[in-house]
Amino acid sequence: MATPKYEIGNSQDPESKYQALFEQAGNGIVLIDAKTSYIVDCNPEFEKQTGRDLPELKEKRIWKI
Repeated sequence: MATPKYEIGNSQDPESKYQALFEQAGNGIVLIDAKTSYIVDCNPEFEKQTGRDLPELKEKRIWKI
């Protein structure tokens, strides 16, 4: 198992806590621009599930995956 980039429970900074949850989630998470339907961001699990990295995914609308 990969070493986590962030410690979830040890930070007082809420942004760091949610970033850690996003990065370490066992489920694929993708953020989509509601107006354009382009992918804005995703976590490593989503990259793994799609077989594509974030720069490539950002060039696509969600239905093109």
